[in-house]
Amino acid sequence: MTTLNTIPTCSCWNADCTALYIGCMDGTIKIVDINTMNTNDIGKHNASVANLHYIPQQNILISNGY
Repeated sequence: MTTLNTIPTCSCWNADCTALYIGCMDGTIKIVDINTMNTNDIGKHNASVANLHYIPQQNILISNGY
């Protein structure tokens, strides 16, 4: 189990569902490795993250915030 210490506002999976991306109210974007349940910050907005979208063809994560 993993602890976020913030409120999630959105999420999406990578192409093979081995990682979950989570956008949070504190502006952080986190990745959770499903195999290990390790969580790391991979980005930050100045305000809450509103949406996440993963594009597998380019291996790109797109985010927008408030």
